[in-house]
Amino acid sequence: MSLESFLSLSLEQQIGQYFYIGLAGTRIDAETRALIEEVQPGGVIIFGRNVENAPQLRKLLDDVREIPAN
Repeated sequence: MSLESFLSLSLEQQIGQYFYIGLAGTRIDAETRALIEEVQPGGVIIFGRNVENAPQLRKLLDDVREIPAN
């Protein structure tokens, strides 16, 4: 993200960019979706607990990317 893009974010969004969060399971549930939408983290960490197989991991990553930034 460029400095110009970063500075155009609200203060809450700028702070969220410093957080990297792990996911609890192998799918995005309503609680996880709400957390990502609220925090708007700079990244998501994938652990072994998040992976069942390649297609499931692809869907998990796609689902995370599709969560809109407020």
